[in-house]
Amino acid sequence: MAAVEIDNSKFHAMMEYLRLARAKNEKRISEEQLNGGMTQIEIALMDNIIRRVNDAKRS
Repeated sequence: MAAVEIDNSKFHAMMEYLRLARAKNEKRISEEQLNGGMTQIEIALMDNIIRRVNDAKRS
């Protein structure tokens, strides 16, 4: 059976999304706060993609 490799930043982004979704579901944060958190996750993922592209260009 092949091992599945999960990018660390994607894993942490998914975990953060789940944390935010749970907080919204429990009414501890508003929809606006959830959307703001998602924006931060999306920025982190884009930074990771840009870093990988730049690394690939260098090699």
